[in-house]
Amino acid sequence: MEGRCSTTDAARQELHIRVVGRLAVETRLGLPRGRARRLLGLLAAYADDDVLVEDLVQTLWGGVAMPREPTRVIASLVSRLRAAIGRDQVSGGPRAYRLLSGPATTVDLGSARLLVATAESALAAHRWPDALGAATSASRLLAAGEVLPDEPGTGLVQQARRTAAAALHRARVVTWVAALYLGHRETALDAVGAALELAPHDEAAVRAGMVAHAHAGRVPQALRMFEALRVRLADELGADPSPATAAVHLALLRGELVPASQAEDAPRAAQLPGGTPAAVVHLLSGAAVLGRRFDPRTLALLAREDPEDVEALLGSAHESGLLVPSGRDWSFVDDNVRLAVYLAMPEPTRASRHRRAADLAAGTPEVQAPHWAAAGEDAAAAAAWERAALAAGDQPEVREALLTEAVAAAARAGDPRLEARLLLRRSVVRLDLDRFAQAALDAQAALDLARRCGDGDLEAEALEALGWTALHTRDADAALELARRVRELAESAAASPRPAVGALLVLGRVRHWDGDIAGADRAFRAAWALRPDAWHRAVAMSFRGALLEHQDDYAAARRTLDGAARACAAVGAFRPWLQSLFFGALARGNAGDLAGGLRLVTEATALLDERGLDYYRPGLDVTASWLWRELGEPARAEELGRRALELTRQRGRVRELEQELHALLAVAECRIEAGDRTAAAVLVHEAQQRLDGGVTFAGRARLRVLDVTSRLYPQAAPELLQAARDMASPKYEALALGRLGRLAQAREVAARTGSDLLLGVVDDGPAGRAARERIIRRLPPALRATRARRAGPGASCQPADLDG
Repeated sequence: MEGRCSTTDAARQELHIRVVGRLAVETRLGLPRGRARRLLGLLAAYADDDVLVEDLVQTLWGGVAMPREPTRVIASLVSRLRAAIGRDQVSGGPRAYRLLSGPATTVDLGSARLLVATAESALAAHRWPDALGAATSASRLLAAGEVLPDEPGTGLVQQARRTAAAALHRARVVTWVAALYLGHRETALDAVGAALELAPHDEAAVRAGMVAHAHAGRVPQALRMFEALRVRLADELGADPSPATAAVHLALLRGELVPASQAEDAPRAAQLPGGTPAAVVHLLSGAAVLGRRFDPRTLALLAREDPEDVEALLGSAHESGLLVPSGRDWSFVDDNVRLAVYLAMPEPTRASRHRRAADLAAGTPEVQAPHWAAAGEDAAAAAAWERAALAAGDQPEVREALLTEAVAAAARAGDPRLEARLLLRRSVVRLDLDRFAQAALDAQAALDLARRCGDGDLEAEALEALGWTALHTRDADAALELARRVRELAESAAASPRPAVGALLVLGRVRHWDGDIAGADRAFRAAWALRPDAWHRAVAMSFRGALLEHQDDYAAARRTLDGAARACAAVGAFRPWLQSLFFGALARGNAGDLAGGLRLVTEATALLDERGLDYYRPGLDVTASWLWRELGEPARAEELGRRALELTRQRGRVRELEQELHALLAVAECRIEAGDRTAAAVLVHEAQQRLDGGVTFAGRARLRVLDVTSRLYPQAAPELLQAARDMASPKYEALALGRLGRLAQAREVAARTGSDLLLGVVDDGPAGRAARERIIRRLPPALRATRARRAGPGASCQPADLDG
């Protein structure tokens, strides 16, 4: 039975209604149920506004089983509400009704809209903390869910939901703008992310996100946001980012500090104050070409004016409220003023000044390039963007963004050879970023352009680039065929040696995959004999070092890979740089330098973190797992192994099979050492199944599987011994001999590798003890105690052999 109270009592009661997320009424009053309660929710969603009876009827009955006299039925429902909450709380009738809010009656949607208006007013007054506080409170209310989710999404409810969505978006805009002015970058990014989930094309949100990342020193992430927006707009709408968004992107490429104001709405051209002297307008038009912030000395050169006269005119512009001092530089008071001056210039004048600005910026290509583009000199712009990309060093995200600008400029210039060459440069960078599909598209587009031009050199380079993409996607058959075609074309055309070098490197890498160690070595030596350029020389060193590590020649591998890491860093060969660090960590760990191995794993992981990449992470985690297990930290080791396993399964690509296999074995070894042989056996069986999936370095992977299997089942040791001899692997041969009890032979084979770690495993004599002591002495003091507790002879020596 529904509760009742007098109208006088009801008027004194507090009533708090929530319509966002679900209809909920907080009150001590007894409220009616059914359609009367639904009516209260509808009126609350439009609190303080009239709601037409015909709209209420349509929503409450949906056109089905309508009452004969709907107006009288609505009036009856309203009477029940008035009796429950107070006659004065619901006004109107019979055409429309209104729920009145006040100190005792609140509605979350109405309160949120009021908070949004308060936040916007505070923002306009530059009261950033007040704006952020009100906007945050509004967002919290509005993000609780859909308005009246149990009601059909038509008519009144649909409009209320639109109103709430618009208010939520306004609150998020205030949040990110105020947060950026206050330096709360992560708060701004949270608001941006929430907005983009609902509206991926929201350029204002993207601009705010770019500014927030830039202010946090994460320029690559900012550039990725722009590129994702550009691709989405092109693919889905056939459009380009707006000038306001492009301006933020350009400023980031120039290395400029993007102000928080760039996160606000796109600027609109303003009107200059009346009576602004013509000389000031003329000077400011030159400044507008240079950007929002400019150096007065550069402006004097651009305007061909005396520096003292320029300073005087700038002072006059400051008095007029058009400029503000910014250290030794000057800035337009806002983008609206700059845009007004810029658009007022005749097009020929604007182009001429951009050409002169480009000449003045000859030493900074990232500044020079947009001036050439604005002047219509697209070929010069493309060349400048390319120089800027080369100067970006080991920042692949920045290089890709700069090369994208260069490719677009070359296309506008109608220069297919230049466009093809730039596409090939970008293809290499995209390989570094693990974007194989895009890299392959670039290489194929370059190949098409080269063939259209009849340029044999470019065709050979494009085929080589396709070979690299096939190589890194683990498509060995395609990589091998492309490599052969590249080499044949390069030789037959008597081309420069560069394409032939690349072809030999691809050939060598594929042979290494297939277990043809001698063939791989011949290919790498042949490539080196051709006196490769710096990039190919660095890659050749990296590939050669990995081959030496798989030959268990740890001393030579360490020397080669250390040099490769330095060379790759110098030329910006990012993926080979990571590979050099990875195999260098394996070589050091295998030799017994466990701390050195961890240091290289940490360095490689930091490189990935800086760029937001993850494609080498499972291999690095597996290697770290092995090293920490050798250091006597089994729990940490298993955690890393399981994380690697989870990462490979999340990615779910064919080329992850190899990394998944090694992650399974890493966890299995941790389970063996924990005494859980049943779980270890399950993991090893799963790893054995991965061998049939076409993993690369299959021979080394089989040795790893047999090695762990022989730890569980000693009867597998003979098979491991035979496989190790077939693969010419002294490491696994020594381990197999040790498990067969042939310790003298195991000691002799282990000694050939120069590995203290291996010798310490297979030898319980003086040589083994000395090797284990040397391992401990190499460690920092904090790690010596845990390693000292590590078991002696018979402990594992099972480093990962994956390619990463």
